[in-house]
Amino acid sequence: MAQPTSTDVFYSIPLTTMSVAFIQQATDFVAGQVFPTLPSEKQGAAYAYYPKEAWFRNEAKPRGPGSESAGGGFPFQWKSYFIPTPLAWHQDINDQTLADQMPPVNLQADATRLVTQKLLIAREVLWQQGFFTTSIWTGSSTGADITPSTKWSAAGSTPIEDVEAQKLAIKMNTGYWPNVMVLTPDVFIDLKENAEIVERIKYGGNPGAPAVVSMQALAQLFGVDKVLVASATNVTSQESVTPDTWSFIAGSGKALLCYAAPEPGILTPSAGYHFAWTGYVGAGAEGNRIKSFRIEQLESERIEGTLATVPVQVAPELGAFFTGAH
Repeated sequence: MAQPTSTDVFYSIPLTTMSVAFIQQATDFVAGQVFPTLPSEKQGAAYAYYPKEAWFRNEAKPRGPGSESAGGGFPFQWKSYFIPTPLAWHQDINDQTLADQMPPVNLQADATRLVTQKLLIAREVLWQQGFFTTSIWTGSSTGADITPSTKWSAAGSTPIEDVEAQKLAIKMNTGYWPNVMVLTPDVFIDLKENAEIVERIKYGGNPGAPAVVSMQALAQLFGVDKVLVASATNVTSQESVTPDTWSFIAGSGKALLCYAAPEPGILTPSAGYHFAWTGYVGAGAEGNRIKSFRIEQLESERIEGTLATVPVQVAPELGAFFTGAH
């Protein structure tokens, strides 16, 4: 006589203690970690800019009895910025699907996380296009992009000397030591394995301990406040195209050495700023907002994110850009 089997009597019940979603860590995105963000009530405005040359010229002269002192002034100009049309993306959750959801699925919370990821990716792409690209930085010893004579991935390369030379150039031409270095993931790995760097860190650590080349160790070695790895990734192919095409947003073989002001201020130079349209209704400190609202004709709830920001290169002479380092 036939008997029911386990597959006949068991119906799959979803686990409530785990699920799988590929959500990138916020620390992978460097856009909010390099340059300060300046809130802007309006979509566009202007800021005061003082060209640097007059502030560094030695013009004080001896003053004889009863004579006037040497004097002069400084150039001044206004520079404007404009925050483009805000970027936006949404996900709709229809009532029928919402009614059938079971733990651990939480469609509203999951959609909010997804929308947040979309905004983070969009902001990182803006950062890469505005700051982490070729032919825009002039602070190097040549006034142009730097390609190491020996790639940092190769034996005999000297990344420490390469970086020190550009630090010196930025300091000499601006009065500021660069304090931030941003690396693509492949360059970070190259530096972790570079013999010159490993030797320096090995002899600076505890005897017998492994030479761990971390971002913090590189920052100490290069003499900057922080080293960041632009490791956010994205899919560049369209949804209907398979297989997916993946790439790091920042690209490969690149590094940016720059001075970034710790925070915005009067008479405060910085290689770049983020201008965020906080006057845009409901926008947060980064010009971002996420809202939820009902679309009755679709019998759906919409989770929508908006981003209103623009990266602005303020002082190209405060940055030196490395290409072809890997």
